[in-house]
Amino acid sequence: MVGQASRLPPADSLWLETASGLASSFARRGFVVNTSVMGMALNPSWRRVPGACRGLGFAGALALAASAGGATTVVYNGALNTLPQSQGWVVFLPPFGTGGGTQTQVATSPGYVTLDSSNANSSRGGYFSHFSLFSSIPPSAVNAAWPVLNASTGYSVRFDVRVVSETHATAHRAGVSVISLSSEGPGIELGIWEDRVWAQAGGVPPVLFTQSEGAWNDSGDGFRRYDLNMQGGAYTLYVDGVRVLSGPMRDYSAWDSSGSGLPFNPYRIRNFLFIGDNTSSASARADIARIEVRTTPIAFPQRCSPADIADDAGQPLGSPLLPALGTNNGVTEGDYNAFFSGFFDALAYCDIADDAGAALPPFNAGAPGTNNGVTEGDYNVFFSVYFDGCA
Repeated sequence: MVGQASRLPPADSLWLETASGLASSFARRGFVVNTSVMGMALNPSWRRVPGACRGLGFAGALALAASAGGATTVVYNGALNTLPQSQGWVVFLPPFGTGGGTQTQVATSPGYVTLDSSNANSSRGGYFSHFSLFSSIPPSAVNAAWPVLNASTGYSVRFDVRVVSETHATAHRAGVSVISLSSEGPGIELGIWEDRVWAQAGGVPPVLFTQSEGAWNDSGDGFRRYDLNMQGGAYTLYVDGVRVLSGPMRDYSAWDSSGSGLPFNPYRIRNFLFIGDNTSSASARADIARIEVRTTPIAFPQRCSPADIADDAGQPLGSPLLPALGTNNGVTEGDYNAFFSGFFDALAYCDIADDAGAALPPFNAGAPGTNNGVTEGDYNVFFSVYFDGCA
């Protein structure tokens, strides 16, 4: 996340390039601005310098055509062996420039981009769905076909990421951050360390951009598939099909962007997505293999009760993309066995309630409270409903 300007030095921010500096950076990449329009980056008011790389239209159209009925937008597919911004949906900032993070496309299967800011905490870099060069012009989507992220009906963001290394100077910063803001405004910012994933608090300073709920997460041992569901004022994060974190959506719009060097406030952009390093108080080397946005939440296996956590054989319920599980007749001895085999090791599938013992969605209509993973609250909820079966 970006440090609040009133609390942190202006240098603690991704947004350090001035508009002229950004223009120069894009010129080095082969873009020129149509000054009669004073347009946004990568929209039709930009054109390529002859001899530069091909335009983005074909790759963007290909990604959209590959989506299921327009519901899924493949923002980045590492298997195409091209950098994310070449696939037409995002722009990389800072593109180049002193102290900036770097991006390197790696063709090795599954194909991925390495985002590297590990040389110093002051290095930053990441992918933006929206952008503007000038404060007088509101940011617009890099691609006009960017989907509407309606949290009322629900949407989801999927990203396959491996955090190779990460360091942070404070517990409230992360070298890898993911920001998803809905069409209504609120959303969530997640920080990912090598061993933990957590949410940034919203509101106003001094609470704004401090670490809130989090959970253990082994993010460095191979690629992890993160599915972020946003619906009804709450978010739920699944890692490899297992729910690891949930909480209320936040409002970050109170962040003061003045003096940051960025000509817009990203936390006031509707339908916004960012992934990368956006702070000079942390750094990371991360590999990204895929980014998708869906206009509906990801559908995970149906459960009839908070205690329905496993199939009849005791195999924890996972992602629908994993191999098929055995028969699941609701709350059975399999759930009892699975809970006791995982609770004392704090395995993620045992996290069925917040710390106060309120069941997590979809078994609680309200936004959950503070949830620090597997706690006494989960134990209490499991045994308060287990003997009720699916009634």
